[in-house]
Amino acid sequence: EQLARLAKEAEISGQSAGAAEATLARLAQESKANLERAGVAEATLARLADESLRTLASLARLAQEADTNGQRAGAAEEQLARLAEEAEISGQRAGAAEEQLARL
Repeated sequence: EQLARLAKEAEISGQSAGAAEATLARLAQESKANLERAGVAEATLARLADESLRTLASLARLAQEADTNGQRAGAAEEQLARLAEEAEISGQRAGAAEEQLARL
C-alpha cells in the first residue's frame, strides 16, 4: 500500500515536473520573442532619432536662410527708400531747372 502511494506521488511529481518544464520552455520562447521585438524597437528608435536630427538640421538651415532673406529684404527696402528719395530730389531739381529755363 505504501509502495502504491509512493508510486502515485512519484507519478504526480513527474507530471508536475513535466508541466514546469513546459512552462519554462514557453517562458523561454516568450523571452526570445520579447528580445527580438526589443531589438526591432531599438532599431526603429535609432532610425527615428537619425531622422529627427536630419529634420532639425534642415530646420536650422531654413531658419538661417529665412534670416538671410530677411536681411536682404531689409537692405533692398532701404535701397528702394534711398532711390525714391533721390528720384524726388531729381524731380525737384528738374522742376527748378524747368522754371529756370522758362524764365530764360
